[in-house]
Amino acid sequence: GSTTRAISFSVTTRKCSFTATTTTPKVCVGGTIELKSTVSTTPSVKAYSWTGPGFSGASTADVTISNAILANSGVYTVTVTANSICLATASSTVAIIVNPNPTAKATGVTVCEGEKITLTGEGNGTYAWTKINPAGAFTSTEATPTVTTSAVTTDAGVYQLIVKTGESCTAIATTTVIVNTRPAAPTETNKNKSNICEGETLSLSGVCASGTTIKWYKADGSELNPSQNFNPGPVGTYVYYAVCKNDGTNCETFDNLRAKVTVTVDKIP
Repeated sequence: GSTTRAISFSVTTRKCSFTATTTTPKVCVGGTIELKSTVSTTPSVKAYSWTGPGFSGASTADVTISNAILANSGVYTVTVTANSICLATASSTVAIIVNPNPTAKATGVTVCEGEKITLTGEGNGTYAWTKINPAGAFTSTEATPTVTTSAVTTDAGVYQLIVKTGESCTAIATTTVIVNTRPAAPTETNKNKSNICEGETLSLSGVCASGTTIKWYKADGSELNPSQNFNPGPVGTYVYYAVCKNDGTNCETFDNLRAKVTVTVDKIP
């Protein structure tokens, strides 16, 4: 007759071996978070499920989160569902830190040729200034750097400030520097008399280019106003200087180009 035998066997399941990793454990706000799941055995993975803070989830092996926000900081978990070679599911985690960006504010100036240019920066980090348009050699790591003590027109342009934190997060601000040219000296200056007697009045006049106005100064640098029908003072020699002032920018002729007028006040015999 027939013989029946009992055959016994066992099935051993093993846990899937995999890890969740990232190439971006620390990012700045606005940066990109890269998440990866790495399976070290070779099961046929049926499904991936990613969860994490400020994140709607994903069902792919690798995940990219663009434009990271502070709420994305925290622990991300990936759960892998595999075939029968492994246990049905297993999970792994990875931590991400999203650092805030600094603030940056840059303030430029409008100056006349020959004046000082100082920039003003604000921000919570280190400073890096450059001239970007047109590009220039100027660089500085100060909050309020001096570009030059005697501006020329080529100093005008756009300056950029980069503020950087210890976590290498950055903020960028730009500002504009304007350098206005100075008008030429008066083309003509006149005085109604070269010598006057004590007590008499003097009138000064001059001619400046269109868009500019003549302005008179005393030898001590104070403004002469009025410059018509005024009494210079007691007996002596008086020196006056004439410049042209731009009506729009208020820039005046360079001091070394001023027109000079000398008048003598004589004692009455």
